[in-house]
Amino acid sequence: MVAHEISHIFNGDMRLNMRLLVLLHGLMWIGEIGRELLYSRTSVRAKPFGLGLFVIGWTGIAGARVIKAAVGRQREFLADAAAVRLTRNPAGIGGALKAIGSIKSSSRIDNHRCHEASHLFLPTLMVRL
Repeated sequence: MVAHEISHIFNGDMRLNMRLLVLLHGLMWIGEIGRELLYSRTSVRAKPFGLGLFVIGWTGIAGARVIKAAVGRQREFLADAAAVRLTRNPAGIGGALKAIGSIKSSSRIDNHRCHEASHLFLPTLMVRL
């Protein structure tokens, strides 16, 4: 598993993860501003602008989540392959993944905002995406 994490560092995965996190936060921020304009007591002219921001923000978040899931899965496979290449022991990564999968009392993230950083965790640890 150490080789797996080292390969994440070599492949620049944390930089990519932080960029995805900032992108998601920015899109969510746009959606929240739109929601505030839509439901606040502002002028009637601000309501369509708020609705537009709300739709742009939340549509972008839905698309970014799909991209995040695809990229995260691809990067995990790449890290597994690089770990096998580094250690030259394919049974090592397989045994480590079996050991992780067999743990009965796994950690679960049970928070309504866990989706914002879900690409930083193993998929089995997430409750909501």
